[in-house]
Amino acid sequence: MQPDETPCVTPLVAGRAPGRSVGHEEAHFVDLGGPHPLGGSADVLVGRGADMTNSEIAVWVGAVALLFWGVGAYNRLVRLRGDLVQRFGPVDEQFRQRHALLLQQLDALAPVLASASAQAAPRLDALRAACLQAEGACTHARLHPGAAGAITSLRLAEEILTDSRARLPVPTIAGTALPELRVQLAATDTTLAFARRQFNESVEVYNHAIRQFPTRLLAGLFGFRAGGTL
Repeated sequence: MQPDETPCVTPLVAGRAPGRSVGHEEAHFVDLGGPHPLGGSADVLVGRGADMTNSEIAVWVGAVALLFWGVGAYNRLVRLRGDLVQRFGPVDEQFRQRHALLLQQLDALAPVLASASAQAAPRLDALRAACLQAEGACTHARLHPGAAGAITSLRLAEEILTDSRARLPVPTIAGTALPELRVQLAATDTTLAFARRQFNESVEVYNHAIRQFPTRLLAGLFGFRAGGTL
């Protein structure tokens, strides 16, 4: 060895055999198709993770679809109940007009029938009481047109009033307001019957909607109750 020559020493690095350079890295490969410590192969485990992700996506899609359906069904029930309430407006108006006409008719009949028959007075009183009962039931139904109990009470009061009117004959006497009142009452009865039919149709559509499955589950949850018909 010459004096001016410096010996070349290769440094030893832990984990490396002599003769390997420091910057040289070993490459490690994992066989995805090989056995896995937990059983099965690595690619199978990757597939299972993908399947779990697809299941979660399916759950979220189903939840969103259910939410949209619930909102649509709720809005439909609200709209049908609002239509029911709106349809009661003409019924209420005709009830009021008829009530005023019946009271006028009773006032015109009282002096005429008092001298004609002794049985007329009790019938007049019964008709007047039936009118007041129907007016009270209509006032209650006006506040709760969607409540089956209020509408049922009004229907029963209407049946009593109809029976009382049938028991009291109304003579046509010239020179009195009775002929004109009879014509007005007949027209009001016809208009009232038409308004009642429209109201009942709205009630039937609404009742059918809340009884359908699965809408009836939503109806019970939010307090939608079946309505009554007149």
